[in-house]
Amino acid sequence: MIAADAWPELSRYVRSRGGLSAGSWSVDLIPGGLYRRGGVAPDVLAVEMPIVSECPAAVGLWDPGEGSEAMLSALQLAWEGHRRVQAESGSRRVSAAMARGQRRLSDHVDRLAERWGDRLDLSSIRAAGDEVVRLYETGDRVQLKVGGEVRRATVGCTSGARPEFVYLLSLPVLEVAEVA
Repeated sequence: MIAADAWPELSRYVRSRGGLSAGSWSVDLIPGGLYRRGGVAPDVLAVEMPIVSECPAAVGLWDPGEGSEAMLSALQLAWEGHRRVQAESGSRRVSAAMARGQRRLSDHVDRLAERWGDRLDLSSIRAAGDEVVRLYETGDRVQLKVGGEVRRATVGCTSGARPEFVYLLSLPVLEVAEVA
């Protein structure tokens, strides 16, 4: 049984080793975005992770002699527990406490890190100024001159492996030509 939310430390360790390859398992069985085609072999991680000096969070979750199936079961339980903790705890309270239109950039980055792992490149986000981050988090509108007209827009953030801030605005559709 996994008593605390061990997932962040477990996933951080696996990602630091380059991810987990599927071995003889289906890729769909590897939880939390840990699968990497060139990752470490499951049987290697199953033996190394439960060593205190390697990954303290894995100690006692499975016996290294039980092999990669035991490790996979433990990782799946940890992932399910982490998702449950996230759903039941702060994420709801934080959202409820925030004013309409507000969101935390750090929450978005955490979700992206979970999804993209080592492929996540935050260089564009880090390059943005504090004012852009403030506009993203508060949802305040800005005025932009688009096509000679002043439009109001909000700042959003993309969800890819290389997220960027974007302006979100609506423009009237003047003409649509069908392409055959």
